[in-house]
Amino acid sequence: MIIDYKVDSQILRRTSRNLIVADSIKYLAVRFNFSDEWKRTKKTVIFTYNENSYNVLLDDDNIVVVPYEVIHHPGFTLSVYGTNNGMRITTSTIRVPVIKSGYTEGETPPEPTQTVYEQILDKLDSGGGGGTGKNGKSAYELAVENGFSGTVDEWLESLKGQPGKDGINGKDGANGKDGVNGINGKDGADGKDITSIDDSAVGTDTTYSSTKIHELLAALEEKINAVPQVTQITPLVTWQFQKSTAAEVSVVSLPHTCNAVDGKSASYYRGTATYTRSLNLTAAQVNNSSYLCFSKAGQKCTVTVNGHALPTHYGGYTPFIFDISNYLSVGDNNISVVCDNSLDWDLAPISGDFNFNNGLYDMVYFVNCANVYFDTEKYGIDRLHITQSEVSESSAKVLVETNIKNNSLNISGGALVYEIKDTNGTVVHSETENISIDGKSSYNAAKSITIQNPTLWDGLNNPYLYTVNVSLKVNDSIIDTCSHKLGLRYYELDKENGFKLNGKQYLLRGFAMHQDYENAGSAATKELIDKDLEIVVESGANMLRLAHYPHNDYIYQRCDELGIIVQTEIPWVNHCGVNATTAYFNNIKNNMKEMIINYYNHPSIIFFGMSNELGGSHLSGVTNQQGDYDYDNALIKTRELYNYAKALTSQHLIGIVAHDPTFKYVRSKIADWSFLDWVGLNIYKGWYGGNFTDFTTMVNEYHNSYPNLCICEYGAGANTDSHSETPETTTNTGSGGMRHDEEYQNLFHESYLSQIDQKPGLIFTTAWCLFDFAVSGRNEGGLPYINDKGLVTRDRTVKKDAFYLYKSYFSDVPTVYITSRRFNQRATDSIKIKVYSNCDTLKLYQNGNLIQTLTAASSLDCVWEFDRVNFVNRVDEFTVKGTKNNIEYTDTVNFSTTNIAVTATDFTVGNNLVVLSNDSPSDNLDIALVPENSIGSVNWAGVDGVSIANNTVTLIDTSLSNVVKNLDGTLSGTEITKTVPCAINCDYYCNVKTTGASGAVVPEVIMDTSGLGNNLMLSGFANTADSGYNKYGVLKLSGTETVKLDNPILPHNKPYTIHLLTGSVSYSIVNQLDRVITICDNDNNDLFALRLNMNSSVRYYKYLYKDTSGNIIVSSSIDLGDMGVSNALIEVNITVNNSNIHLQLNVRNSNDPNPIIGTYETDITTGISYENGFNIQLLNNPELTAPTETSIKKFWITSKGV
Repeated sequence: MIIDYKVDSQILRRTSRNLIVADSIKYLAVRFNFSDEWKRTKKTVIFTYNENSYNVLLDDDNIVVVPYEVIHHPGFTLSVYGTNNGMRITTSTIRVPVIKSGYTEGETPPEPTQTVYEQILDKLDSGGGGGTGKNGKSAYELAVENGFSGTVDEWLESLKGQPGKDGINGKDGANGKDGVNGINGKDGADGKDITSIDDSAVGTDTTYSSTKIHELLAALEEKINAVPQVTQITPLVTWQFQKSTAAEVSVVSLPHTCNAVDGKSASYYRGTATYTRSLNLTAAQVNNSSYLCFSKAGQKCTVTVNGHALPTHYGGYTPFIFDISNYLSVGDNNISVVCDNSLDWDLAPISGDFNFNNGLYDMVYFVNCANVYFDTEKYGIDRLHITQSEVSESSAKVLVETNIKNNSLNISGGALVYEIKDTNGTVVHSETENISIDGKSSYNAAKSITIQNPTLWDGLNNPYLYTVNVSLKVNDSIIDTCSHKLGLRYYELDKENGFKLNGKQYLLRGFAMHQDYENAGSAATKELIDKDLEIVVESGANMLRLAHYPHNDYIYQRCDELGIIVQTEIPWVNHCGVNATTAYFNNIKNNMKEMIINYYNHPSIIFFGMSNELGGSHLSGVTNQQGDYDYDNALIKTRELYNYAKALTSQHLIGIVAHDPTFKYVRSKIADWSFLDWVGLNIYKGWYGGNFTDFTTMVNEYHNSYPNLCICEYGAGANTDSHSETPETTTNTGSGGMRHDEEYQNLFHESYLSQIDQKPGLIFTTAWCLFDFAVSGRNEGGLPYINDKGLVTRDRTVKKDAFYLYKSYFSDVPTVYITSRRFNQRATDSIKIKVYSNCDTLKLYQNGNLIQTLTAASSLDCVWEFDRVNFVNRVDEFTVKGTKNNIEYTDTVNFSTTNIAVTATDFTVGNNLVVLSNDSPSDNLDIALVPENSIGSVNWAGVDGVSIANNTVTLIDTSLSNVVKNLDGTLSGTEITKTVPCAINCDYYCNVKTTGASGAVVPEVIMDTSGLGNNLMLSGFANTADSGYNKYGVLKLSGTETVKLDNPILPHNKPYTIHLLTGSVSYSIVNQLDRVITICDNDNNDLFALRLNMNSSVRYYKYLYKDTSGNIIVSSSIDLGDMGVSNALIEVNITVNNSNIHLQLNVRNSNDPNPIIGTYETDITTGISYENGFNIQLLNNPELTAPTETSIKKFWITSKGV
């Protein structure tokens, strides 16, 4: 049986899932599929069981038999390494589970797996190895190098000897290849008559003392088995993780943050968390210089190696390195990393409109160096710096700098091999430089290279990349290499023409973005980054601001490859107070250094930023210990930091991102900062006060005093579920605004982009921002804990309208996009169709009929507006066809209106009707249908195209086949409407509505035919005392008034929303209103209850539950601000996972549901487990005496998990 594995670079993963049973011999094999890096390497597989390891050479077919010694329950581990000319590549270790067998070991044990030494001897015997070939030296030649003198036969004879002192006589075996002085033969019989070896003998050509033979064989075996001493860089992916507030320890893989989910909550975790793991090292590795390289660790971290604490690193976004050579030992080494994201007044950022996550949300590497190696500290994670100068179309100078350290006293020199390849892999420059390095010293190497007639890196036009390789040779063996891509380009800034790339105007226009992902937080993987960049490429943007901190190095690599120019910055955000400490500024300086030296080589990075919005603050609930903004000191510290940064790099532009408070609201003060290479502005006129057109006024005022101006932020919030015909009047702008209409965001960006279009002198502009991102505690726009200024939703599933505005403006790819497509249900007689398109002409069709042709856009050459069109039907199809280069492109959206009467043709008939029956109906019933694309409940008695007679509904519309459904009950009146979803894939679990107060007798249950799997039985509402219901429409069950889902059909670990539409508040029922939602099991064991109460001044909520000790816990009062709200819509968002509940309460006004009036969120651990599902009950207080205005008008349950 063969088990398949895939080796991708240094990551080993299993690709087949065969079951492995213990105790097999020569039956189980493993086969490997290697990526290109492994070509021409000699590969060895390491199998380990119970700390015993077996190394097996891999043949050309990459298949090897698994040693029987490791095939035992519960399993073994394996990894692979390969070598080639001094280079070694390793893989991660993977565990292979093994289940027990029924086999009992017999008397004759199998022969043990050969050592690598024996495997090589076998190859020598079969002619497969040794000799003087270029692939390696024979065992005999290695012996000669170690002092042996004689022929091959004499050497082989010298290996034979008498039984070693510790040898054990074999059982009737033939003479084995007897070992010398302790090397046991394979069960050999007694040897010859010689019984001792003269340890004092000097030895002749064929005779050695036992000591000499031991030394020779030890040296020989070490050379055969040892991997060449080369620098190894190993990713440390798997760690054990524990928060300081949690008892449990979990195994996690990097990148990781404990704020992946709670960042989108009222309060995210801020404290310490510990990552631990062991590192198993050989004696050779321990003797080498070793480093831990952290790509990022938020926000500060303390590393301990085998109990030795290293200095705390301050800063959560830049790479850093620790030398751990002095703390390692042979075998297992314990590594502990304590990350801390609690507030620290000496560490930026102190506050900001984003989350400061905890964790190792980027990779960690173990660097084990050769005796001579490229320094891992001076030139950052790339271990080299590439500086370009005097770049033109005819030639370019490249300075390649590395720092070499010699950790050996036995090596005094080597050679550096410089090689530059073009994008096709062709070598365009190669040279070797011999170097001398004293033992235990370092050497800074700087090689200047001129490339003639280079192909330039030209942004999106041609992101051409060379590759610079530097190899370090000692004794003609390559023992270390470093490499990076090189994009040759030159640029300049111009007040009138903005940015110039390679001598030509190149308008930099794009977006800003955070490193933040749904259910991942800041733990960005390559897959997530690639998906983001696909969206960037789709938009046509050529510029990214990666704010407010350096992002994962992979995004810079990809921007190099895609031709996207980047501005990135350190997180000196908001604060430069009069009480700011020296430690605060020292940490900022170190962050700046780490950003520059680690990201120095990326051709995409041209702009480095030092700060964002100094003079602002996002502190909440704490006193600002730094005190008020110190303008003068901010100017001094910025100048010092600028000079320091320019000493580190001459090939980048250094600046700041500011807003009005940075300059104390005196815009001419920007001249004080004229030493900077660029200044970026964040402008939100029309969102945080002012009007859209104030943007131009503000830019002009700043530009008059400073030339190299950029626009780093401008934007407006948008909730894709919030829409308006008049967004200028309905949108709540500014901080805390609870309604963010998508149409307002469209108008904002249309205006700003039009004004930017008239200002080519801006160095770059980046809209804020490309993606929505989590901000704990923020509550705006009906989207709690989200900054919704993104052009794409946080989960990357919905591109908002404004995204297509930029795509039509930036990109040459033909685009036709009808805006407000999510505002597809209108309450008007007509509709105005707006389109974002870069086509030459557009045509509008309504239900297939041509309505209007446009040959010119309204603005920006991409915003098109058709005249208003009257609706023809309740639902009309609108299609826009655009033509570009004689090719047609289309987009279609259906819009509906409630201003046209419903007809039978609006519904899909058949199984969509619900049959209700009752033995003795005594009152009127209305049957409501909710189609899959619901447009509201409909009284069949008022629907055109049907006739109602003798309790029968008959469709009479000639376009439909007659379908008859019998209904017991009279279909007239408006006393009660019952709504049950019938369309497949509907997300309603139930929907019950009560109206009126005349009373009705109804069936006790309604059967759900939605096709959701488990039929749902819902108790009905009625109004008569003799029907088993009280006069407010709530069924009495055993004296308790309840609407109950019959059977616990709601599976746990899915998110549900329970909706309650209440009546208006009546002060006559003060202290009487006590409505309860209860979650229970089939036996009515309470898990949780939510109560709605009133006193004389407020309507408030409480929840109660039983804890693990059976005690009833009651929360404090929760005020959601809905006192006096008519028709309050209460949303109880709840996820039940075993005994844990995640609860979020939202209150809206049903007349204007988009804004959230109030919200509350918490997590609860109860004493009851509901892994088999749960039930929901709705209870009314039976003591209520108020009229129906206090009753529940509507109750329904939805689930995002359906």
